Amino acid sequence: MTLRGLPPRLRWFIALVATAGFLASAAVVVLDPGGWDRSVWPTLAALLVLTAASEVAGLRLPHRGALEMLNLYEGMVVANIALLPAGQAIAVSLGGLLVAQVVQRRAPVKAVFNLGMYATALAPAIGLYRLVAGDAGLLGARGMTAMAVGVATFALVNLLLISQLLAVLEDRPVWEVVQESSKLSTLIFLGNSAVGLIGVVLWLREPVALPAVLLPAATL
Repeated sequence: MTLRGLPPRLRWFIALVATAGFLASAAVVVLDPGGWDRSVWPTLAALLVLTAASEVAGLRLPHRGALEMLNLYEGMVVANIALLPAGQAIAVSLGGLLVAQVVQRRAPVKAVFNLGMYATALAPAIGLYRLVAGDAGLLGARGMTAMAVGVATFALVNLLLISQLLAVLEDRPVWEVVQESSKLSTLIFLGNSAVGLIGVVLWLREPVALPAVLLPAATL
């Protein structure tokens, strides 16, 4: 399937999301690139591999007449946001997703939409986290509030974009799709984000206990 072979309305929407995602992620990298010297490469590589693995490994669940993947990608997004500067967080999150799309042999059109959707959601989530947190660390009331705001923004933008896609595909009102999908999507997202947040706290306070956070993933 190619972009040109899609209906005009669907083609326009996918192109819009992809363009918005590219511009939003580029803006984040330019505004706060972080340090890219060799000392951080091992950390970035490790998080990139974990991010890709979190998207590839998962459980296929029937939903709306199709199979949907339940995975821990959102948990790794939370970890990336908490542990990395903004530019590196979005680069590693999207880079890991791209690797996973290649490994899973996603159709190019679907991969482009997925990357654009997550990039469009990640940019404001990371920006709000940095804005609310300021100089405060994650392990505090301000840091946790900032992460909650960022995660809520990420979840909301993702929900709206995927609902709009389904509304175009099924020729239905977008609000109807949002109401239908919001409960399951919100519960899954909150659960995955909580796993990521627990993993970050353990890494910062008790790294020896970090393998325990992998138990939810093993149950998949």
